[in-house]
Amino acid sequence: MSLIDSNGNKYDIDIGAAVLAEQTPDGTVPAGGSLEGGVGFQVPVDAEGLVFVFEPLINGDPVGVTL
Repeated sequence: MSLIDSNGNKYDIDIGAAVLAEQTPDGTVPAGGSLEGGVGFQVPVDAEGLVFVFEPLINGDPVGVTL
């Protein structure tokens, strides 16, 4: 998981910020199921055009969601 801004800068998960989340996403997701949780990133306050990117570890293509 990462964020990418409109300038192409990539921001990876920040473990320090992630521990502030009430529940981090972890576990097995069955087919058709879902998993909820929070993650944290540190980005400049003036970053624009942020896109959240999820990249599967094994199979599948990355998925981007404009924030």
